Amino acid sequence: KQTVHAVCASLYSFSKPHYISSFAIFTKKGSPELKSVKDLNGKRIIVIKGDIGADYLREKGINASVQTITDYKDLLILLANSDYQYAMMDQLVGLYWINKLNIDDVYTTNLSLFPLKYCFASSINNKDLALEIDGAMSILMQNNKYDEIYTKWMAHKDQTKILAWTL
Repeated sequence: KQTVHAVCASLYSFSKPHYISSFAIFTKKGSPELKSVKDLNGKRIIVIKGDIGADYLREKGINASVQTITDYKDLLILLANSDYQYAMMDQLVGLYWINKLNIDDVYTTNLSLFPLKYCFASSINNKDLALEIDGAMSILMQNNKYDEIYTKWMAHKDQTKILAWTL
């Protein structure tokens, strides 16, 4: 079952998820190894402003120095070139920018925090659009075009492909 925050559900209609990624912790060479999320206590962490990273830390009772930043690319550059030890963000997005920027000393930890289900959203008054998107995605899955698109835009050498679409 797909869960959507109640406020969003009252404003938007959502398609089925088109892929699942994980929210991950990124670190750099020389940072202490994390065995659990609780190991983030007292650490310096960067998160995306308005993303769920800071909320997650609060919910888990983590007392850390949290810096928010508005851009994923800048987040990873800051992590690589500062005394911040960790960053939290979507794993796929992070791996994309690490590869694009040729950052050698930043990598994901072994802690996968929780899955993120990506959907398309339309106005609550335009539910037909979400149904049309579901139909189009179904066609893409059936004719294997989804695999081509996924491989071109979303696959990463360090990530196994996870299809979330259920026909």
